[in-house]
Amino acid sequence: METRKPIPAREKLAATLRFMATGETVKSIHLQFRHGEETVRRYIPEVCRAIREALRNDYLKVTMLMVSFVINCSRTNMNR
Repeated sequence: METRKPIPAREKLAATLRFMATGETVKSIHLQFRHGEETVRRYIPEVCRAIREALRNDYLKVTMLMVSFVINCSRTNMNR
């Protein structure tokens, strides 16, 4: 049985940034990047967490209200 190559971090980041910047659906992202739809649903939140952790101390001084808004928007878009 042949194993699949992992999706490079660069591609996951590109897909996640497109998702965040355009508001496109997960289905659209999965078709554009040719990644499985469930795979995209799984890695977008992972990449968002990694971005937040990498930038939070220096750049992300946001209120809990803003965090709640972003999370709710993300959940809404993930279900399309």
